[in-house]
Amino acid sequence: MTNTSDFKDMEKIIVLDFGSQYNQLITRRIREFGVFSELMSHKITVEEIKEIAPKGIIFSGGPNSVYDEESFSIDPEIYELGIPILGICRGNQIINVKNGGNLWQDLSYVQKPLLKHWQEHHPDWATHSVDLEKGSLLHRIFETDTLMVNSFHHQIIKEVAPGFKVAARAKDGVIEAIEHESYPFMIGVQWHPEMLHQSVPIMNRLFQALIQATAHEMTDINLDQAVKVS
Repeated sequence: MTNTSDFKDMEKIIVLDFGSQYNQLITRRIREFGVFSELMSHKITVEEIKEIAPKGIIFSGGPNSVYDEESFSIDPEIYELGIPILGICRGNQIINVKNGGNLWQDLSYVQKPLLKHWQEHHPDWATHSVDLEKGSLLHRIFETDTLMVNSFHHQIIKEVAPGFKVAARAKDGVIEAIEHESYPFMIGVQWHPEMLHQSVPIMNRLFQALIQATAHEMTDINLDQAVKVS
């Protein structure tokens, strides 16, 4: 267990709550790296964020539609703060839609055979693979071409938002991750890395890269320092 006295005084990563049942696991993953993390409402304003002065932000997942404006309102100026942002599952879709992209409202609308993207197994089981785009930041982080992930979604990205690019796809072509082309660190992943810290230990690199990005320029990030969290 991490001793809270070990938390770095000047480092805090906040997790915006969009209703995911795994929210506290996300904060725990960050804390296990010795960085303080706190869960906050997605309705937080940019001024409030500036007052808190976090080093990074994570958008959690959630059960509702991204197109429900009342449930998923978010201060658009959050994307102008210049601090690292990671979106998980629904958080990935929020990043895409709120920046001008869109979604297929349901997998059934895609007129081709698809993998099963809502697994009925335990959430810490990886059930299908994704191919990472070479040259992407995500590929740099994981240093592999293929990654095993879990899957709990029925909506998928249709068109990627302007300024973003695809970072990973499933074998059926479904977009599984996006990243901004010029923002220092803005990545969205469709899977739940917080649940895979033991079954797919390499997944911890994503959180470690986020933490490293809060303290260094992206060119200075040493991904070899990524550690396993138990």
